[in-house]
Amino acid sequence: MKSKMSLFNPGIQKQNIKQHGWISLVYFIALLFALPLRMVLLAEDENRGNNLTIENLFASSFAPQTLIIVGISIVTGIVLFRYLQVPVSADTMHSFPIKRGQLLWNQITSGTVMLLIPVWLIGIVVFLIVNAYPFFELISAGDVWIWIAIVSVMSLFFFLFTVFIGMMTGLSLASGILTVIVLMLPVGLISLINANLSMYVYGFSSSYAGGEHIANWSPIVMMSQLSHQEINPWQIVIYFVLAILSGLAAWVLYRFRHIETATQAITFKPLRPVFKYGVTFCAMLVGGLYFDQYESMNWVIFGYIFGSLIGYLVAEIILQKTWRVFQVRTLLGYAGYGIVILLVGLVIKFDGFGFESNVPNVEEVDSVYFGHGAYQIREAESEINNQLFRENESYIENVRAFHKEIITEKPKEMPVVVNQRRFYNNNYVFGYKLENGSMVVREYQNISMDGIEEEMSAVMESKAYKNQEYNLENVDQTITSVHFTPHAIHNGRLTINDTEEIKELQEIIKYEISTMEVEDMRNRGMEWGSLQIGTENGEHENTFEVPWNKSFEELDIWLENNGYLDQARTTANNVNSIEVVRPSDRSDGSMRSPHQVFTERRDQGNEVVELEDEAVIEETLKSYSESGAGEYFVRIVLEGDQMYGVIPEGQVPDEIRSSFE
Repeated sequence: MKSKMSLFNPGIQKQNIKQHGWISLVYFIALLFALPLRMVLLAEDENRGNNLTIENLFASSFAPQTLIIVGISIVTGIVLFRYLQVPVSADTMHSFPIKRGQLLWNQITSGTVMLLIPVWLIGIVVFLIVNAYPFFELISAGDVWIWIAIVSVMSLFFFLFTVFIGMMTGLSLASGILTVIVLMLPVGLISLINANLSMYVYGFSSSYAGGEHIANWSPIVMMSQLSHQEINPWQIVIYFVLAILSGLAAWVLYRFRHIETATQAITFKPLRPVFKYGVTFCAMLVGGLYFDQYESMNWVIFGYIFGSLIGYLVAEIILQKTWRVFQVRTLLGYAGYGIVILLVGLVIKFDGFGFESNVPNVEEVDSVYFGHGAYQIREAESEINNQLFRENESYIENVRAFHKEIITEKPKEMPVVVNQRRFYNNNYVFGYKLENGSMVVREYQNISMDGIEEEMSAVMESKAYKNQEYNLENVDQTITSVHFTPHAIHNGRLTINDTEEIKELQEIIKYEISTMEVEDMRNRGMEWGSLQIGTENGEHENTFEVPWNKSFEELDIWLENNGYLDQARTTANNVNSIEVVRPSDRSDGSMRSPHQVFTERRDQGNEVVELEDEAVIEETLKSYSESGAGEYFVRIVLEGDQMYGVIPEGQVPDEIRSSFE
């Protein structure tokens, strides 16, 4: 008999309200506690402090929103279509005189109404609260409408996407888990691939290929960032379109889904290999990344094999719904996967795509960046800091020559030193902006200077590099103040405001920066502190920072001649004592922090020498680094403070060396 039922079936809608209406009530109550009630508590809290302001209805004060929106929307999709995962319910629902498309539409309509009505009601309550409390004066009616639009669209998207994923599985639990996995997959998979490629592809920059920009590829991560990041209106439109497409895709899959696939992990046979090898691949990447901590290629290979094998067996157990998966067919499937991965690995190992050896030709390069952080290139691309790239032809050629030398020599990795990455510029990032608008980025981490000193000096000692890294161009501006900020907390902060003294300092600072050598710039542990330089900018003062390197001898002389030295930095005059330790067991000295060496000195019976001569103390202050490799470790005791460090080889005062002989 031909069905006369319309796309909107009152009977089904009434049944859904009776059976699943609690979803709407739970959603309303959850949002009520997360936003309106929280807003009232904040507005009436007399102890909240005057600095607390709310400019965003997704602010961190209302953190549970993301969990509520994502969680309940996914649960709605699971509950309304649970009949597809239960054999008896599937047979019953499909025995009614109603087409599948009509049944799907009615279920989607019920879910949409259940999710949107609570959101709109909460929006009205929020609007009333915003107008009732002056505390929310920064939130406009437009902000409330934006909140309603975002939550409505994202609730609809998560719901319909869950329905789409649910068509591909016959298990309710799997439906929810797979939905979350697929929504997080872009961020998670890209991060895993980037982390693994950075281990084997020389010059691959995982921080550039990954980073915060991939967060928008996952709607869940994007939602979690709304507290501090505005959403683009086009993103709302895109997610609305994706919601519609998810519904249409679910309809297409529903037409071809067999009723008897209920309780099966994957309902469509062509998708089962995708699931199986997808799980295997992800588990393999996790295994390799985990065992990379042992810094041994053998352990990494073991991690790949172990992780992929576990992932493959788990996927087979889920698909076959039995533990008895140890069959010849299973082993052949895993062997085939292993062969494919081995071939891919060989291509990567031998640079089959020419990635490692690629240095753009000079005529292709529009501008170049050389520095120590790939994140700066992302900032330049987003125009947060678009002055980083240099168009100077000689600088471009020097950067290319340095890059080529690194590729040719492949300098060995520096030995691991505690906090070394904090204090050493051993990471080198090359960014080429090409004439065709594309970008070539390479990053080399923790490499030695051996064999590349000349090319490195040509780049890092150039004016272009120092303008970028040390604000050398800004020093030529009209300076209003210079603040000396030492690392030692006992020192008072010296500020120079006198016009004549500032002019003298200005010339000295320019000279010191322009004459800095490579080793001075690489070892950031050899700094007294920093210089905060204020410049005129209309009615306001702009401030930029310059490192205060221990190689700045002219600056030291100026401070001493003007009677500022003791106030500006640590000198022998304000040191109570300096202790020096030379560990008896120096086999792993590079792995320990100076603080750790002094903590363990009693247990290991290390001799401690206390310096008394004022000249030796001053020389030690100038020689020690806050971190690095060396045989002699120091503890500097000040009034109310103490500092630890290591004296690099080649800078050890003779008096200290002779004390341990």
